[in-house]
Amino acid sequence: MRPFGCSVNTFKWETGNSSYQPCREQSHTDVTWSKECQCYNSYYLADTDGKSMPCTQPPSALRGRTYTVYRVDCTMCFLDVLYRPRADSFNSTSVELKRLQPRTTYLYALKIYAENGVSSLSPEQPNYLQHEFTTEATIAEIYDLKLTDYVDDLNKTFNGN
Repeated sequence: MRPFGCSVNTFKWETGNSSYQPCREQSHTDVTWSKECQCYNSYYLADTDGKSMPCTQPPSALRGRTYTVYRVDCTMCFLDVLYRPRADSFNSTSVELKRLQPRTTYLYALKIYAENGVSSLSPEQPNYLQHEFTTEATIAEIYDLKLTDYVDDLNKTFNGN
């Protein structure tokens, strides 16, 4: 006789008298007596996710996981331009650029990536917001430019708007 609840789309990952649980969100199993459920295509679990955590996707818009972090790729920074924060990942919603030249167009200059705990598991290229800009000041050097609150722009870019 089968234990109660042992059906398709349920799992029981430990032995004993515990009951079968429904598969987590965005996952399934097509067999009975399953020890785990598989995430749907393009959904993933981070190594640190518990058995009840839902399968999620890398950010396509900034939602789903509460620990979205950002990463900057600064292609112009070899030209003495500096940026802050310098960390590989950060949760601030601003980037500060220093030592920009006046009357200069910076094409393909700055990419801001949004990532989460499952971004590295996806075969897809990560989403990013690209900033291109032109400085117009006539002073010898623009010392400081701060890009702030780019979360709304990232959402618009990721949603294809």
